[in-house]
Amino acid sequence: MDNGGAGIAAVRYHKLMQEMGIDSVLYVRKKTTSDESIKKLRLSPRQKIKSMKRITKTAIELLLKHLIPGFAFSEKTKSMFCYYNFSECDENGIIPNIVSQVDCKSVDFIFIHWLGGFINSYDIKNLYDATGAKIFFSMMDLEPITGGCHYPWTCEKYKTNCLDCPALPCTNNIISHNQLMAKAANYSYLNADIFSSALYDLEFAKKSIIRFKNYRQLYYPIDENIFCPNKDVSCSEEKNEITLFANVNSVDDPRKGFNYLLVILLNLDRRLTKKIRFLCLSNKKYQGYKFKNIRFEEFEFCKNVNDLVFLYRQTDIFLCASIEDSAPMMLQEALLSGVPAITFDVGVGKQFIEEGKQGFVVPRYDIMSFSEKLFTMIESPPASIQSAEEIHEHMVSLCGKEKVKEELANILNIDDNTTAR
Repeated sequence: MDNGGAGIAAVRYHKLMQEMGIDSVLYVRKKTTSDESIKKLRLSPRQKIKSMKRITKTAIELLLKHLIPGFAFSEKTKSMFCYYNFSECDENGIIPNIVSQVDCKSVDFIFIHWLGGFINSYDIKNLYDATGAKIFFSMMDLEPITGGCHYPWTCEKYKTNCLDCPALPCTNNIISHNQLMAKAANYSYLNADIFSSALYDLEFAKKSIIRFKNYRQLYYPIDENIFCPNKDVSCSEEKNEITLFANVNSVDDPRKGFNYLLVILLNLDRRLTKKIRFLCLSNKKYQGYKFKNIRFEEFEFCKNVNDLVFLYRQTDIFLCASIEDSAPMMLQEALLSGVPAITFDVGVGKQFIEEGKQGFVVPRYDIMSFSEKLFTMIESPPASIQSAEEIHEHMVSLCGKEKVKEELANILNIDDNTTAR
């Protein structure tokens, strides 16, 4: 897709390559823009049937959940392994005619972004055989290095064989093993490189039985001229409320840590002397609790980047409650916007945040430490916390677009005089 978190990240890399003079074309399963350089791949008839079955099943489950109190989704969806990719089961590839749909002439590089349910390692092998191009995998999550799960949580079977997978019912416990071995064989054949924004994820990748030639770190290319502090607001301007914003917009996704965030806010509410405005996509999950000092304000789904920038510029403190995440990209956007942040120790947190300067990084799952840091930031902010402009400049020095361009040029081994496709 060319939308959603992973889709937006893929588009950003695509646009960056075009700015570098690379003739980049982005192939997607679902296209939402009019950009002619983003092309939709045609699904096979069998894949269309599978897609319709999945959509129908999801629609029925959502309807039943709405109509029947206490209705629960399927076991796979309920579990923490709510994202699982079965794509490797088809040795013919998901899109058997993929080579005929892609312009394979003079291709130098192929970047594989988020591919769950779109293409599989056999499709990528077919593209490699047709083009001979260098393959790069972008880690939007950990699916490229496991037997199917997007995050292995405490499971370490991706290091050996993925047998008896905890994400699947016992009757299917061989699937993860077969998928892991298929990817291990095909990716080894590709001699591919893999890169991630988070060093945290690369450490996982290096332990997997699925091997890559090189393991590289590359930040998301986010435009610091768009995501920047609001220069029209005076630093001395008195506020009646402190505004909080979090990356927890999917309350049913266990990775995003809504249950942790809820406890943090309840702990906070009991102690506050100041009033809080909390920006959220939906306040439904909070309505069962009588908050005294926290007001939940809904916003509409952000359909464009300007809507998102507007939210960041209203925010005083950004909260990242994710307990499994490969960045997250919203943390990078918030810090570039000059907003101090508190995050669990996942993804890029420690790469971006110096303790007490741009915010705080607390141990994963440590609700009490998170609550305490947030209380301090609201009631008596440390003098060491940088200004919005200082936080922005700190982030530009780490992951500004020009710096990401330089890093990408090094990865691709190209210079300013090179034209690649």
